Amino acid sequence: MSMASQANNSDRDLKQFRYERKFLITDFTYSDVLYFINCSNAAFIEEYPKRVINNIYFDTPDYISFHENIDGISDRVKTRIRWYGEKFNRIKNPVLEFKIKENMLGKKMSYKLKGINIEIGSSLDAFFNLVMDSPFLPYRQGIKLLCKVPILANRYKREYYKSYDGRFRLTVDENVKYIPIYNNKLGIHNSSTDHRSVIVELKYASHLDFEARKITSEFPFRSTKNSKYVNGVFSLFG
Repeated sequence: MSMASQANNSDRDLKQFRYERKFLITDFTYSDVLYFINCSNAAFIEEYPKRVINNIYFDTPDYISFHENIDGISDRVKTRIRWYGEKFNRIKNPVLEFKIKENMLGKKMSYKLKGINIEIGSSLDAFFNLVMDSPFLPYRQGIKLLCKVPILANRYKREYYKSYDGRFRLTVDENVKYIPIYNNKLGIHNSSTDHRSVIVELKYASHLDFEARKITSEFPFRSTKNSKYVNGVFSLFG
């Protein structure tokens, strides 16, 4: 491969990544946070209607992904299944995601899965068998998933915004509920909900970092390291 081709491939790979600046906010109310966002010079406007996000997170039995995050490993992968909807047991249009992080840059590899309804507190075996039999899931990615086990689920409400020029996306999450998974069963009675924290994420292309710093400098809260999966492990098992 020529040097030019390698450079072009490198450029394409870089464009797939985006920055994610996260803010775990406990000193301001949800209404306060929305006020600061609406007053930003970026002129944020609502991009999508508010909705509920549901996730199931996977890790190795010895929690490698969890420890990599805690230890600050720059290159790591988080595995989850995500779907949307008020009813947690109605898994509709789920997507398997491998979220790849390289320092503050991130990208996702996503695969559509078939939906299924599950009973709260019942076994998730049927669902995970359906995942592994999915015609949309490449064999190599299925093998990666087989090496992991479901650790916990969570759900939260999210609002979506974008800057007036469309170059920056911003999300606001509240009321994160964490649900443990024991032996492929949802431990619904041992769940925990964070009513205090508000989580803001600013997402943008890697070449816009300087302008993003101008936006975040307007906020009275500062960027922090944050992982809902790590928060959930501490909340449920810590």
